[in-house]
Amino acid sequence: MHHLKFNKLFFRDTWQLLKPYWTSNEKKSAWSLLFLNIACVVGEVRANVGFNHFHKIFYDALQNFDKNGIIAALEYVLMMSILLALTTSGMIYFNGLLSIRWRRWLTHHYLHQWLENRSRMHVLNPHIDNPDQRVSEDLDKFPAMTLSLFLGRNQLLHSILMLFSFSYILWGISHYFSFHVHHAVWTIPGLLIWIALIYAIVGTRMMTWIGKKLAALDYQQQHYNADFRFNLIQLREEKENDQPKLDNEKFSNLFSLVFNNYVSIVSLKTRLALFNKIYGVLSYIIGFAVSMPLYLAKAFALGTVTQISSAYNSVSAAFSILMDSFNDLAEWRAVIHRLAELSRSMEEVGETDAKKLECCAYRRNAS
Repeated sequence: MHHLKFNKLFFRDTWQLLKPYWTSNEKKSAWSLLFLNIACVVGEVRANVGFNHFHKIFYDALQNFDKNGIIAALEYVLMMSILLALTTSGMIYFNGLLSIRWRRWLTHHYLHQWLENRSRMHVLNPHIDNPDQRVSEDLDKFPAMTLSLFLGRNQLLHSILMLFSFSYILWGISHYFSFHVHHAVWTIPGLLIWIALIYAIVGTRMMTWIGKKLAALDYQQQHYNADFRFNLIQLREEKENDQPKLDNEKFSNLFSLVFNNYVSIVSLKTRLALFNKIYGVLSYIIGFAVSMPLYLAKAFALGTVTQISSAYNSVSAAFSILMDSFNDLAEWRAVIHRLAELSRSMEEVGETDAKKLECCAYRRNAS
């Protein structure tokens, strides 16, 4: 099977899957829950910015043996911890509630079309395998994964807000990083941000190259599992009708497809995880490495070192969102492909029925 790509067809299919619910009769409650989710994400980012500020004031106070400063810093981090706890729990609740309500609407919508057209779907499109699985499993995954990828912790919206918040912090600190060239002082505005961006671009390109087959493998795994389950159901029905036709070789071959494809997925995810871990460790080291020389030169205090390291890691992580979400994006791509196939198949059935009705009406009028 060809690789599933994030191309024009993907964005068209995604829009066709997203639009119906957000313009349905449940749109008011859906948009309200979405707004509450976004508010929780904003609150969590604010708490993370607060923790970054805590690193500076606490370690500066610790270095200066400032008792009152240490107490004030601890009081401040307690408030940020409470804010983080409230927003994180709110994200879980509102995200879960919106996800299950979205799934309920999609299930009713797809189930109605499928029950009307199921007797004719396979005649028109024999490539649509196990539509029952797509209605039960893929409609569960699609809203949950969509909300998780866009509104989940360390995902799209969260990463964008973290990027802007911590880039502002790093930009303000970048004036420390100056270079002496031919008796002139050169300062690169936002040097740390550019380092994080270049590092993330290189890492993302390598991650994409390593895991380019993952979406197709996820799609195939769903297909093989569905076929295996379908044949087991057929075997149970034959046994109930006293017509057992057990074929050990057939089931062995079906499960071999499941097994071998799963091994390929695990092997690929292992390589991705290894690369991601190495990337993360190096990013953490870079955060300290770029600031430590200036600390040793007494250009700034210990608190600024920890603040730079924390902010740099946050910016680097925000730039690296595609790397961190690569496995989920690949599975999400496969789910969208399966649901889009089902939708198109049901639309084809509807169009065929409409043409038959037009043809019958034309014949009646002609007669």
